[in-house]
Amino acid sequence: MQQEAGYIHICLVSGQPMPNVLPWFDSRLRAKRVILFVTRDMESAVRNLVNLAQEENIQYQEIHIEDPMDPNGLYDCFKRYIQKQNIANNKNTHVLNATGGTKVMSIAAYKAFMDHGIDIFYINHSNNEVIWLNPDNKHNYTLDTALTTNQVLQVHGAEVTGKGKIEIDRKDIELADQIIRKYRCQMSCLHRIAGRAEQNKGKKEPKPVYLSQEDKSNNELMSILHAFSDYGKLAINGRKVTFPNEKARKFTHGQWLEQWVYDHVKRLEQDRNGIKDVQWNVNIIRQTRDGKKVGNELDVVFLYKNRLHIIECKAKKFGKKKPGANPNDALYKLDTLKELLGGLNARAMLVSYQDINDNTHQRAGDLNITICDGDKLKDFRDHLEKFIR
Repeated sequence: MQQEAGYIHICLVSGQPMPNVLPWFDSRLRAKRVILFVTRDMESAVRNLVNLAQEENIQYQEIHIEDPMDPNGLYDCFKRYIQKQNIANNKNTHVLNATGGTKVMSIAAYKAFMDHGIDIFYINHSNNEVIWLNPDNKHNYTLDTALTTNQVLQVHGAEVTGKGKIEIDRKDIELADQIIRKYRCQMSCLHRIAGRAEQNKGKKEPKPVYLSQEDKSNNELMSILHAFSDYGKLAINGRKVTFPNEKARKFTHGQWLEQWVYDHVKRLEQDRNGIKDVQWNVNIIRQTRDGKKVGNELDVVFLYKNRLHIIECKAKKFGKKKPGANPNDALYKLDTLKELLGGLNARAMLVSYQDINDNTHQRAGDLNITICDGDKLKDFRDHLEKFIR
């Protein structure tokens, strides 16, 4: 077998692209060419696979299937391909990935390729395992594929349009740690002040904000303001609060929590093999089924064993008046995005500085979304480790 040249992968396209893509980049199964058997309802899915193949210089061919529920017609289709390519006399060049497609497609393909003695495998995406179906003397093993976050997003039809550039300042993390340990009630007031300092578009510097007499009499709020002042995020002069720049204002407005979570994931990456490509503030565009383009922002994303993990961070107090201010809105966003952007095995977590009610916790459990809120943030490392298991 010419291992260096790679294999020709026979793939059955489905709405879950990861089991098809993962073996393309494995050192033992590396693909030089992919044959994509696709039905009409999987046209968008095959476009995503083709885009990745082109970007990675993998040759490809699409073969369209008329009726995915006709076992005899499917068997004949696969048999014609085998005979036309003379695969029976070149068995070591082709492998069938029987993971995708409809069950009828998978069974028909298995039978056709089995009848001609061609190697067949199945991918267990939950643990990245290759399960050999033919021949029976081959040992199963774990793929060594290490995809990037961009590749996972791309193969699910999302285009990355921007990412936050961040160099963690340890003083910023110290300040965030102090907030989580000491303060709770008045942080929403601080976020309100930082929000009021936002300038209109085109103006660079944040505008000054003037504290009310009630604000000045609020001891905890003033303590928080002085803590942020000590770390250079704002200045207090009587009733006047100013921010040195927009970066400091955004940090104070709630970005401190996103950076704190990002830092925890980056530090866990150093200790836990399998975490990679941790990214912050990722902007994407995805196309809906009706052709509309929708933008989303992902606070923190990373891969663990090729499984996409999305973390949504909420530093502000949840309410019910504004869109997105209800914790259920954040849950529904995560529930939608985790499967759309990462498939069935993707995971999502909501991190909230404020406590979240019991009903929302119950709903999150039903949606298989992890919540870490309130005082639980003091043990965030433990919750993060449980999240990726």
